[in-house]
Amino acid sequence: MKPLKDIQIQKSENLHKVNIHETHDTTFEELKDELILQYEKLGFSENAIDRENKWMIKNPEDFYSYVLLSFKNDEYEVEAFNTVVPQLKVMSNKILS
Repeated sequence: MKPLKDIQIQKSENLHKVNIHETHDTTFEELKDELILQYEKLGFSENAIDRENKWMIKNPEDFYSYVLLSFKNDEYEVEAFNTVVPQLKVMSNKILS
């Protein structure tokens, strides 16, 4: 079993990025389902991209907001633009500042 790599969280004024190494106990589909549950409550209902390793949901009421999930280089990346910070189960031990 590979050791867990730290979850990386980067926040700026409008952009929040979360990088989760594949050694964490989660899958692309689990992350996608969690993001749908969280962001549908905020009006995100438009699937802009839906591929095997990349998915994006947008808010039709706010052209400049999106949530993007991708998998590359052994890492899941969640990017939330012009919206709240993603809250994922896998991040429950990570302190959000």
